[in-house]
Amino acid sequence: MARRLRVGVIGLGRRWARRYRPALLALADRYEVAAVCDQIPQRTLAEADRLGCAASAGPADLVAAHEVEAVVLVDAQWFGLWPLGRAAGLGKPVFCAAPPERDAAHAEALVRQVERAKALVMMGWGPAVSPAFLYVPELLSRHLGPPRLVVGEWGRRGRAGLGRGAGSVLAYLFGLIGRAPERVVAAGEAPAGLTTVAFACGEGTAVQLSSWHAPGRKTTLRVRVVAERGQATLAPGRRLAWEDATGRHALTLPRAGSATVPAMLECFHESVTSGQAPRPGIAEVHAALKWLDTAFAGPRP
Repeated sequence: MARRLRVGVIGLGRRWARRYRPALLALADRYEVAAVCDQIPQRTLAEADRLGCAASAGPADLVAAHEVEAVVLVDAQWFGLWPLGRAAGLGKPVFCAAPPERDAAHAEALVRQVERAKALVMMGWGPAVSPAFLYVPELLSRHLGPPRLVVGEWGRRGRAGLGRGAGSVLAYLFGLIGRAPERVVAAGEAPAGLTTVAFACGEGTAVQLSSWHAPGRKTTLRVRVVAERGQATLAPGRRLAWEDATGRHALTLPRAGSATVPAMLECFHESVTSGQAPRPGIAEVHAALKWLDTAFAGPRP
């Protein structure tokens, strides 16, 4: 039987009520909510009463509480990602649903703090737990060989250009190519409908990410991997298609549990109990964001 992990939850707004509370309650065999806090004290008290847990006066108290083994940072709120660094300093694992862009001014110092503490931090990025995305390294190893080009196509419901979530997307693409970038070229501006960033990664390998505004539609990410012996096309989900010298192939992967948030929390629990850091981590995401800063020579669009 899986060990129950006692967590403290920071940020009790709409995202918590709609997605994270139901997910944690559904995973009652793995999680126990030990404490909660929010920037609105009345919300903290109401949620603590609902769950029968401690109501912390603030993030510092919650992170330091003896009964809290790990922290789930649902919303950054006014304090940004400061609680993440505080928890890392105390040796407590963190699931962070807010991207580093949410607290860009302190991201560099935060990453250094996490690395010094050798802390386990999982960034909440849904495609990271998608069966198709998880299977790609095995597909490359068994069928397609080393990747040469990775192309991401990102239709975003939000404003045009590259913004929130771009670091996680790029970190995943860099992870597939297996090399850090050496040069970058960008085209497009924030008001434009299309923004493209291309990275040369050495020894004939490259990564490209194109993003556009898709009003009224769900944010989608499609990835194409061109390798030495063929190519694969994937999107978050269970279906994976590829081509090699023997023809075209398609695979329906086993269902990985259920919805995205429960799957991410299951992955976090497994990482904490096994001691294996999930990828991409906060350092990889932050490094990708710095490359975007280089690409646009100023604020990210």
